[in-house]
Amino acid sequence: MLSRFDVLLGEAITTLRGLRRERGFTAVSILLLALGIGLTSAVFTLLWQVVYAQLPVPGAADIYTLATNVNHMGRSDSDAGATSSFSAPTYRYLSTHFTTASGTVARHGEMLNIETPEGPRHLLGGFVSGNFFDVLGLKPVLGRPILPRNDALSDDRFVVVLSYSFWEEAFGGQVSAWNSLIRVNGLPFRIIGIAPRHFTGLVSGQAPRIYMPLAAFGAVNPGWHAMDDWSIRWLNLFVRLPPTVPAARAEAQLQPVYGSAVREELATEGVQPADYLAELAHEHLSLVPASQGVHGMFDRWQQPLQVLLWMTAAVLLLTCLNVAGLAVVRSIKQRQEVLIRFAMGATRGAVMRLYFMQTLALSVAGGLAALWIARRGAELLLHLGQMDRSGALVAQPSGYVLGLHWAAVIAAGLFVGLIPAWYAARIDLATGLSETAFTHSSVRSHAFGRRALAATQIALSLALLIAAGLFAKSLYNLISVPVGFNPKHLMLFSIDPKLAGSTVENTEFLYSRIEKRLKGAPGIASATYGTGGPFPQGADMAVMIPGSHLAGAKHQSGIRSIIGPGYFRTLGIPLVAGREFDERDRPNTPEGVIINETLAHKLFGDANPVGQTVTMFNGLDPNWLATVIGVVEDFHVSWKRSKAPLLYT
Repeated sequence: MLSRFDVLLGEAITTLRGLRRERGFTAVSILLLALGIGLTSAVFTLLWQVVYAQLPVPGAADIYTLATNVNHMGRSDSDAGATSSFSAPTYRYLSTHFTTASGTVARHGEMLNIETPEGPRHLLGGFVSGNFFDVLGLKPVLGRPILPRNDALSDDRFVVVLSYSFWEEAFGGQVSAWNSLIRVNGLPFRIIGIAPRHFTGLVSGQAPRIYMPLAAFGAVNPGWHAMDDWSIRWLNLFVRLPPTVPAARAEAQLQPVYGSAVREELATEGVQPADYLAELAHEHLSLVPASQGVHGMFDRWQQPLQVLLWMTAAVLLLTCLNVAGLAVVRSIKQRQEVLIRFAMGATRGAVMRLYFMQTLALSVAGGLAALWIARRGAELLLHLGQMDRSGALVAQPSGYVLGLHWAAVIAAGLFVGLIPAWYAARIDLATGLSETAFTHSSVRSHAFGRRALAATQIALSLALLIAAGLFAKSLYNLISVPVGFNPKHLMLFSIDPKLAGSTVENTEFLYSRIEKRLKGAPGIASATYGTGGPFPQGADMAVMIPGSHLAGAKHQSGIRSIIGPGYFRTLGIPLVAGREFDERDRPNTPEGVIINETLAHKLFGDANPVGQTVTMFNGLDPNWLATVIGVVEDFHVSWKRSKAPLLYT
């Protein structure tokens, strides 16, 4: 008497022999399933990291970030997109007075010139408060974390913790890297630890290669004095709440503490516009769940990736239908073989099990091939979409993604095997033996099912074609939108002299010399310089107030760029009124400012803004007077925003 295992083993061997005999069917089925499953897994690999993956820290559900509904006057220099930023004095005040939280931490990201054994590289660095690793519950795999004593203006601040990936990449994972020196923006820092393997920071889509104390920020950025300035907002704040404290209660307890911090800030500044004070009176500070970190990429990539996932899932379904159609045709050809099995005593369950085993074998083989396709597909999406340049997103699927991958493999195998198994189970032995496998009646018995399968395939294919057409039309509309400047024959490049320790004065001199050398080079019609290029992203905000009197005035914030002479002529941005900067705008002359149409309308309505006096406030040199010398046309600063208020100094 054969055991159950022997029976299943025999059926498995029969399955593999049958698939080996029909190599064309087997190869085509494996290829189709590999493409469908692989593409779906590739998209989900990235979608998981952007939308669903949680921070690899203990008790991630207790981590919250602080967000405010008011744009404070002053300078904003955040690298985390639309996430609220706060000043260093505000952080110190909240960390001292907001005792409900288990801890309050601060972070900021900055591109740095980091020396490696292979030479200097331009990489992302993270500046963190001294309690950062302790509050998050992170223990370095080697050495120690940054401590509060390192976050002071002393020699103790010149320390770094390497990310695990950078340690492996630059130092080969050698223990000898610990306690050695590494130069950052030309300054020596001592490596005191290696961060946990899977921790890539608190901002989704950004992966700092090194972590440094906040107190070291001024040392690697000459001319930046923000540690004691309330009006310069450059830090993202996070708190860890005790598990027993609800977020709503903590938020209510935080409001009066933050209100006191705002009053401290106002006490250090002069008279403020009335409308700004009215906004502050209704300001609300929120605790936003940050178990997945700050979503620097969430708004930009969530919807495109979800659309891609639905499309690849539809492709997978169509693939399964195609393979099922091939399997049905194959089952019709095997009708006599099935009849012989029934005649020899095989049960309908055994025959159905045989078909399911065949399709599961095909799907498992396709799933193995799909792993390679998934990784290469994810790498292609990262490259084409330029989704991530800091290494935070990886093409390697996580354990959760692999689980979904193999769940899709099994589901595809069962789905594909369902239709041919159902056909095989409907064969009647008595009727079947009286006719050949290809008589008119036997073929007609399968006609309805095949027509239904073909109709489903056509409908699904039509839906995919419509979606592809809409996608192509949207893409055409997107690339056809006039950007507002002339991109033809325009070449951009960027340098950051402060990475080599250059002072502000030396940087200004360097830019001026580069501009003059370029203008004299053959083949160059015009050359200029500016911060952010034609696409300012709001890292540097400034406030303008019409007139020289603050009391009762209205204010408007705008994205500020520092530009050189001939900037708008070089980029092909038309002037609406006035002039652009030229040799008349030299040091020790009256300050001029150029604004775009959106900001002009918000500040002056229908009046001519050229020649009007405004009060400028950007947190570095508060309340300085300037004259509007020109107005330029609006242009797209990004694919979403076409009318952001812009100002140029």
